[in-house]
Amino acid sequence: MQTWQTTSSPRLIIELAQRKRVPQVRIEHIQVLMRFLKSAYTKQGLGEGASEYHNYHHSLEVSYLAMQMLPDKFHDFEFGPKDHELLLVAGLLHDYDPAQELGTIPGRPKGPSAARTVLELQKARIHDAYFTMSTAQFAEYFRRYSSPMSPPEDYGATHPEQVKSDWTPTESLIIEALIWRTDFPFFKQKAAVEKYKALLSQLKDNGKVDLLAEVLWLADLSVTYMGSDPVRAWDRVNNLYDELYLPKLEAVSRTDAFFADFADLALYKDLLSQRTFPDVFRQRWNLIYQFFHEGNPSTPLNRTIETARKMYFKVNVELGMRRGEMLQQIASDNWSEYFIGIGRDQSEVLKAKSRLAELDPQNASAFWGDAQKLIPAMPDESIDNFLMVMPGHAAPLGTHDEKAALQSALAVIGKKLAKDGTVKILTDIDERGAQFQELLVVAGRAGFFSASAGKDYFPAGWSDPDFGRNPRVVTLVPRQAAAANA
Repeated sequence: MQTWQTTSSPRLIIELAQRKRVPQVRIEHIQVLMRFLKSAYTKQGLGEGASEYHNYHHSLEVSYLAMQMLPDKFHDFEFGPKDHELLLVAGLLHDYDPAQELGTIPGRPKGPSAARTVLELQKARIHDAYFTMSTAQFAEYFRRYSSPMSPPEDYGATHPEQVKSDWTPTESLIIEALIWRTDFPFFKQKAAVEKYKALLSQLKDNGKVDLLAEVLWLADLSVTYMGSDPVRAWDRVNNLYDELYLPKLEAVSRTDAFFADFADLALYKDLLSQRTFPDVFRQRWNLIYQFFHEGNPSTPLNRTIETARKMYFKVNVELGMRRGEMLQQIASDNWSEYFIGIGRDQSEVLKAKSRLAELDPQNASAFWGDAQKLIPAMPDESIDNFLMVMPGHAAPLGTHDEKAALQSALAVIGKKLAKDGTVKILTDIDERGAQFQELLVVAGRAGFFSASAGKDYFPAGWSDPDFGRNPRVVTLVPRQAAAANA
């Protein structure tokens, strides 16, 4: 089986281009371009052996996988040597950004920018030179002359003045379009979307170019996860998170969410199912996808919610579960409904799992995780009631940031509530005090109001050392749902 290092080698890229029937004269151009890019990336510290995610080998990887993905016939289009060459050149150049930051500004993400890449190409006219020069001229275009006394340096500079034509070849416009399409996340990049659409409008075969661009986009998104085993892929993901200054504790869940943007696309599945697509990459993708998807805390939680909705009358979630005794009692008292506890204390969650296993029927389960991160991934309108325990001394209402966080959480919770769903809060906050009024204000801003609705769920007379006085249940109802039922 080929290793990742060999599948991103220039030799294999050339061999694949030859199998795609790219003419030898164009192969020579590609070899010149790869030598220049290797030199340019090495000068940035992104050449051989670089650990940063967006290094020289990443561009080789994307180019190689994109050519492997593209069949000769697909979606009513025929793709020939020229199309594979365009895809290869765009893949090699898609992250070429000599101005990218390499960590010199703390907190600012490193890595390339599609806007800077296209600007650099237009300024240096690399793609114009590629499509208008002979191989010898193209090699000369990259040669640096420092002084008459020293020998010239191969692949050390660019000479846009040597590009004689003052017009932009159609192929160059296609390369720019393909690069804009790789901007991430593309559909949230307004400038990239507008530039891409404007370039497509100038091209005759824009439907075909659009498909080429999507293939390059998908190759760029999935290449890391197709090229290796889970351990190496995990290492690459960690390098990317270093580059973007993202918390590594969220790498699994964020990567799984990232997969959701493209893994279920019909186009992606069609490409991977093509007979010509190498089975080794397909197998790697399935393995890596499973690794991150099953490792995402939201996956087993959402699977539990989906199953419980089919088997039980209602599905209820306790947020911030501290101990499992109360949830066990609630589930025992309401055997026709299902209960899920989410807690941040791993040891207490493990204890809760043992307690809930004693239930008959076993209509409750416990999950370890941060509710603020797990709730957004829950299916909309899937939870009948959210349960919260909020002692007055620990209520998240002390600072502006705490209030904003609670309001944001309630706003998300509102989307997850099923019809007639509620939020039940067990609290000892004095209903005549300012703190209780603050709770109602925060709830109101999130689209809730206090009302008497449904059963309370919490055991009557429940004794809890965190309460300074006898607690009561506050029920919050979504204002929108109440208006719809009026």
